[in-house]
Parts: sequence; C-alpha cells; structure tokens
Amino acid sequence: PAPVSIFDYSKMGEHPRLLVRMEDFNRMQSAIDSDSRLTAVHQHIIDRGEYLLAQEPLTYEKVGKRLLNVSRAAIERILNMSYLYRMTGEERYLAKAEATINEVSSFPDWNQSEHYLDVAEMAFGVAIGLDWLDQELQQSTKDKAKHALKAYAFDTCMTDDGDIFRRSMSNWNQVCTAGLISAAIACYEDNPSEMAEVIEVLVENNKTHGMTIYNTDGNYSEGYTYWAYGTTYQVITMAALENIFGHDGGLKESVSGFAKTGMWVMFMEGPSGDCFNFSDSNSPVYPRLPL
Repeated sequence: PAPVSIFDYSKMGEHPRLLVRMEDFNRMQSAIDSDSRLTAVHQHIIDRGEYLLAQEPLTYEKVGKRLLNVSRAAIERILNMSYLYRMTGEERYLAKAEATINEVSSFPDWNQSEHYLDVAEMAFGVAIGLDWLDQELQQSTKDKAKHALKAYAFDTCMTDDGDIFRRSMSNWNQVCTAGLISAAIACYEDNPSEMAEVIEVLVENNKTHGMTIYNTDGNYSEGYTYWAYGTTYQVITMAALENIFGHDGGLKESVSGFAKTGMWVMFMEGPSGDCFNFSDSNSPVYPRLPL
C-alpha cells in the first residue's frame, strides 16, 4: 500500500513538467544565444539529430535476453528529437519523435519478464516524448503510448516481474525507479491515484534499497562505471521530483554517503586516464553526467 502522501500533487501543473517546464526551454534558448559554449553544445545536439533522423525505424530485436539496446536507442531518439523540436520548431524533429514513440509502443512487450531494466529505460524515453510534446502529438500516438506504459510498466512494476528491482540494492533499483516515476509524472492526469501510488511507493522503496549503495562514505560498491549509470538515474528521480514538488521526498538525506559520493568518484580517476576498475568496471575515465 502507498504510504501517507509526502507530495502535494496540486503542484503537478501543465506539460511539459518532466525535468523542465516551458519557461526552462525559453531560458535555454536565451542562454544559447548569449553563451558560445552552450551554442557549441546545442550545435552538437543538432549534428547528432541529423544522424538520428536518417536511422531506420526501431524493431523488436533482443540481444540474448536483453532488449536494452533498443530501449536506449529509443531514449536517444525521443530525447534528442523532442529537445530539438522544442528549441527550433522544425516539424521533422516532431515527426521522428512521434514515429519512434509509435514504433516502441507497438512492440508485443518491453521484455518485462526477462530483463526489467529494458522496461524502465523504455518507459523513461516514452515519458519524455509524451510530456515534452504533449500538445503536438496526435491523440492516437498518445493513446498507444499510454496503453504500452500501462501494460508493460505500471501493471508489472508491483508484480513478480518488478520484484527484481524493488528488492535490489543496486543500480537496478535506481534506474527502474527513475523510469517508472518519470512515466507516472507524464501520465498523472490519466489516473491520479494510481500514478501517485507509483511515485510514493517507489520513493520509499528507493530510500531503503537503491540509495543504500552509497552507505556512509559515498563508496559505490559496483564500481566507477556503474556509479555513472545508477547515479545518473538517481539524479533524474530527484530532479524530476524537485522540479514539480520543490523537494525530493527526503531521498538525498536518506543516506549520509550520497553527499560524499561526488568526491568519491573523483578519487576513482587516475592521471593515466584510467579509473580504479574494481567490481564490474571498465578502465577508461569518461564524463559523468551526475556531476
């Protein structure tokens, strides 16, 4: 059962609201026009967008037991195209985002019974598109996407399929929490009580499971590489909640090590350009989004 509500859902507001509001897009546009560094970043996104526009439609294709490569491709396409449409107004970006949402929403499943990370990342990508492009998407697209989110994500996250991440004290809990909470924020109007329950239950579960990986000193037991993966999605959860409610429900304060973990990951990097690659880590140092 959902705990006593810790969020004021009257603050949910209009779309877009997942991570950014419309005024944030306007501020970004002004900042890009006045800051050469941001102009360069924006141009890089445009260049990547041109590449993504030319890619073939996504199809249901698993590698071993995973659909994760497809989920990540969907995130990149929907996120990139949605951003570029909001910033430029060019219809071709909207068309590609909408096509991608329809492609993945037509899949027979999101692999919820074999590898729940696939569901979580797919849900995050579809949620971004639904929220950032709410007024522009065709109603049939929104209906199809919301049906897929309900069938593959909301109807499975509290079942045995979702148990694998709810009992996990690892990146799995962090990633799946972020994907499902993002989807609940995007779909809140459709079933406020159910979406609020998803948010409340998963925030409390994240406190007692996903956040515990930072322990008291910020050390991430899965190593440098998984720190970047898990912490990226942990920050997405916190930022999504703070953007709407003004606080993250006590997540940051739930484990003392979280405040120290940014320093810890810096100590994991050597002057050689390699990381201290204990646990399941790759060697090269690379940019870490949560910082």
